[in-house]
Amino acid sequence: MSNALFMVGEQRSGSNLLRVMLGQADEIAAPHPPHILERMMPLLPIYGDLEHQDNFVTLVDDVCRLIERNPVAWENIARFDRDEVMSRCRQNSLVAVFGAVMDMYAEANGKEKWLCKSMTYIKYAKELDAYFGDPKYIYLYRDGRDVTLSFTKAVIGDKHPYVIAQKWAELQRLCLSEQAISPHQVYGVCYEELTAEPEPVLRGLCDFLGIAFKPEMLDGHLSSEAQRTASS
Repeated sequence: MSNALFMVGEQRSGSNLLRVMLGQADEIAAPHPPHILERMMPLLPIYGDLEHQDNFVTLVDDVCRLIERNPVAWENIARFDRDEVMSRCRQNSLVAVFGAVMDMYAEANGKEKWLCKSMTYIKYAKELDAYFGDPKYIYLYRDGRDVTLSFTKAVIGDKHPYVIAQKWAELQRLCLSEQAISPHQVYGVCYEELTAEPEPVLRGLCDFLGIAFKPEMLDGHLSSEAQRTASS
């Protein structure tokens, strides 16, 4: 079983809440995401052929710097050893670099699994499945009207309701399509149900992920990670 877990859907759907909840699990490291694939995939043509070692070295360094400058610092790993990152890559690709740094973060925090909550990564499900084998996806969904209102008030993201709704609908279609194709990999969590009845929802999710439920998950919003994220 893969140690890779992905939260997908759209932002402003309670993803940080669920991230800090799951981060209380004994098995899961859940850092604040620097959105590596989302930001770096469009830039890959600039790097040229990654089989040329100099190009790959540059990509690795840029990914590491992106994480090191993330607004919410990753715990217990202030700087990445670039040579170690490269040594962990099974191929010269962005997905491999992403997997290497996530593995290193999990190990630095004594966890066996890691969770990435870059919600748009459902767009890269084909590449993620190919590299990680059998990753698990948590499809977190929320009423699109509330997502739209939340974006209009947030310091990030689009502000026009039409644009927000378009992106929300596209991501829901991608998640639902992946769930229909691979139901054993994709588990749906409704934000409204999570906030109304968190314990049964979390217990069901933990069963799917193959981890133990902990009562501390219910107080994830009080964790040090939650406080650091909020202050940032």
